[in-house]
Amino acid sequence: MFTLTEINPAVEVQESEYQRLLGYPRHRRLEDRSRELADGALAWFGRNGRPWICAHEIADVEIRGDRVRIGGTGFSSPRLHEILIESRAHAVVLIAVSAGEECEEHARQLWEEGKPDEYFFLEILGSAVVEQLMVVASGRICGWADENKMAALPYFSPGYSGWEVVEQIPLENLFRRSFDGGFPGALEVLESGMLRPKKSQLAVMGLTRDLVKAWDDFDEVKMSLPEKFVVRIDASAQKQGLISQDAYAAHFHWGDIVERGGSPREVAEAISQELVATF
Repeated sequence: MFTLTEINPAVEVQESEYQRLLGYPRHRRLEDRSRELADGALAWFGRNGRPWICAHEIADVEIRGDRVRIGGTGFSSPRLHEILIESRAHAVVLIAVSAGEECEEHARQLWEEGKPDEYFFLEILGSAVVEQLMVVASGRICGWADENKMAALPYFSPGYSGWEVVEQIPLENLFRRSFDGGFPGALEVLESGMLRPKKSQLAVMGLTRDLVKAWDDFDEVKMSLPEKFVVRIDASAQKQGLISQDAYAAHFHWGDIVERGGSPREVAEAISQELVATF
């Protein structure tokens, strides 16, 4: 069972990402006043920011019609339904991250003091911190999944295309019910579905064992095995009496690494087709 709580994790906001969120052209440097504002926001956050990450695995995932039930809570997102069905996800990890209430409170104070430039640069830094926290959390989950013969799918959040933002409410309730320690920092969902502090994010990452994985020095592709192949796996497991999740998982392992020509996606697709043809 995966669980994670980190307060003040190491967060390194890349200059290029900060500039992108600020709306600067890719090759334009921060200089003079903009440099001063960016450095000021970074320095303040380094001294006073209290970002956090919280994640918890839920093994109870059920697909009924066009709805997904996670831990007994129903969600109507067609895209989440599609992701979990296509990948044959057997579990999910709930993720919550926040740049911390301190960041929002100080930004509001700057606005009230008539400092709109300082406010803007700190607001954008908060967004950059949230993006980086999601990268850190995803990395932790993917590493754990690899060690346990699984793969983690890309995270998906309410508010993304295909998932209404108002479903932040049941997602947050599910998180609080499932994670005994609660959140390590302040977080609430408003009736609109928006989060407070607003520089926060809730997300779901599916977990699956039915994957082909291919990579090179620049990219990695994980692809679900075709349904026909997975049906054969399930039938074989049942025939051998491997009914429980632990017994089923014990017989999964990554095959030997084989070098092949082509892009990661081309290789993954080719191997997937070969598995179906062979077995």
